[in-house]
Amino acid sequence: MLKTYLYSRGSGSAQEIIEAFGQSRFSRSFLQKLVRRFEGSLKEYRIKKIDKFWPYIFIDGMEITFYDGLELKKRVVLIALGMNHDKQKEILGWVTVRSEHETAIRSLLLHLKEKGLKTPDLFITDDSKGITAALKLEYPHVKRQLCAFHKIKNINDHLNDLSHRKGMTRQAGDIYRLSSSRHEAIERLGAFIKGWRSLEPEAVRLFKQGFERTLTYFDFPKDDWKSIYTSNAIEQQIGKLRDWVRRFSYFRGQTNLDLALYSYVHMKSGEGLPSIHGQDHRSVLHTFC
Repeated sequence: MLKTYLYSRGSGSAQEIIEAFGQSRFSRSFLQKLVRRFEGSLKEYRIKKIDKFWPYIFIDGMEITFYDGLELKKRVVLIALGMNHDKQKEILGWVTVRSEHETAIRSLLLHLKEKGLKTPDLFITDDSKGITAALKLEYPHVKRQLCAFHKIKNINDHLNDLSHRKGMTRQAGDIYRLSSSRHEAIERLGAFIKGWRSLEPEAVRLFKQGFERTLTYFDFPKDDWKSIYTSNAIEQQIGKLRDWVRRFSYFRGQTNLDLALYSYVHMKSGEGLPSIHGQDHRSVLHTFC
């Protein structure tokens, strides 16, 4: 029923859809109560304290589209994902902003602080200037890992000869996949520069620039290296979240967007839905289905 509400952008249309399935006993007022309870659950989630320590925090964003009145707007949903040493992951919060500028990233970081986020050991991000500036301001003493995958991917944008792509990216990837220490990674970088500098000077120059920031993961337990030298963990979550919200086609306003995002987090958590007049929503949905 909640999905129907979001799909149809309102309780009136949702009721028509529900009745089309022969479920006329669910009144429009019941659906409205259901949605209000779910909105209340979202508000509680927004202020719910983060009671676990998450040593690793990934930050990234995804573009989303929704209607504000009659105007179609594009926004960025900035998401923070926590991961512990057991590789358990949890979406810690999100904010919807115009772009990944410093002020927007700070709003996410401040939101997490308000929820009681304990200072992590490491942030894993791409090379966004806004993220870098915000982290320096809010968490100046926390280490940051620049995503190695984005570093390698950047090679593709600066090639003189596309036939070099496969060889260069493979060798660049081997720096991280095969190196057992920071010293070995730097040695492999030297071999990479020597082999490709004359053929692809600009791609090599940019790969070398800031390279040391992709090696921060060596300061952490070896069992965690594979999980933290790229931002794959949060990109996988964003991919699943994007697939989830695509089923709604578009959103009528910020509230419906947040409800759709929260419905994914809520579903992933496995928590029961709040009840109306003592009736568990899972039994209602089971009857409906």
